[in-house]
Amino acid sequence: METSYLEVKKKGGNLFMTNKLTRAQAEEQAKKVWQIIEDAVGYSFNSSHAYAVALDSLYGAYLKANYPLEYYTVVLNIYKDKKDKQAELINELNYFGIKLQNLEFGKSRAEYSFDKETNTIYKGIGTVAYLNDSVAENLYQLGKTSNFKNNEFIELARTIIDNSYADNRQMNILIKLGYFSRFGEIPILLEVYNTMTGYQNKKPNPIFSVKHNDKPVALKYSRTLKDTTKETRITAMKDYYLKVLKNKDILPKSKLFDLLKNEIEYMGYAVTTMQDIDTNIYVAIEVNTKYTPFYTFYNLYDGTEFKCKIDKKKAYKNLDNNIVELRINVGDVVQIIETIEKPKNQLVDGKWVQNHDVMQSFLEKVKMVEKYLDN
Repeated sequence: METSYLEVKKKGGNLFMTNKLTRAQAEEQAKKVWQIIEDAVGYSFNSSHAYAVALDSLYGAYLKANYPLEYYTVVLNIYKDKKDKQAELINELNYFGIKLQNLEFGKSRAEYSFDKETNTIYKGIGTVAYLNDSVAENLYQLGKTSNFKNNEFIELARTIIDNSYADNRQMNILIKLGYFSRFGEIPILLEVYNTMTGYQNKKPNPIFSVKHNDKPVALKYSRTLKDTTKETRITAMKDYYLKVLKNKDILPKSKLFDLLKNEIEYMGYAVTTMQDIDTNIYVAIEVNTKYTPFYTFYNLYDGTEFKCKIDKKKAYKNLDNNIVELRINVGDVVQIIETIEKPKNQLVDGKWVQNHDVMQSFLEKVKMVEKYLDN
């Protein structure tokens, strides 16, 4: 019998906890957990082991109930390399009113950390390629002890360069990961920072160039320059920055998929999640149309991946409420409305037969979502 993947997901262990349980429901859940512990005592462990495991379970339950912000921060750090386990934990945060924020200057440290005032957990940058705990902590302290306004990216970059808090490659990675997002859009920050440092021989864009007596003004900044030269170039860079803002439409657009792609490149897997959206919003991160169209979708709510196929007849044909003459491309954001499970077709003795022991997910109904396409 064909069943819906989405229904299985909602009814299974990876439950979306979007509403608080009633006292009766909470007691029922507690009884189930306790029964598991009692059953384990009966046949799985010796008494001393069972007693120790039971105490650990109770300690964990107490901390989770009374100190959820601290508890989830610690557990997310423990399972930082286990994507499925992290997704389960993320799905529980909404129940406790905890917000999970992506990398952010002045908030993120090397590991997951929390802000008690806003009941928020921030992702860490310690595992990002080419970065380290020292860079993470230096930038965190800079964000805490300084008061840079959102339009003062040039001054922020100057401080980082002068104090060697991060090198140019590290800064480029952090900018691409949205770490400095409160200071502006990623393409703008890359244009400004790389022009300021001359990273990878970046030259000023003639459209934004700053001139004096019809001659281009030098912009490249370094901590080894004389103080007077530094001031002159910082002033010129601020003028360059204003021109970039005024003509930003000529820069490439920053797409959500670009951010996910950079996360995969520098962190090993995508980490961006959005807790204020529907749980069935996905980004197509891999597409293979050589045979039956096969897709890998990234869930923007909990960061899990979902792999499925689309029947060729439905992929390229008009069907009301279904896929309407489209090929979902890499980077497209979609709302997955319905899926079904079908047995896999296998070639046996020259004939194609259905293998009901191996089921595959097929996309039945999907809707393109425009609002998340631009980051």
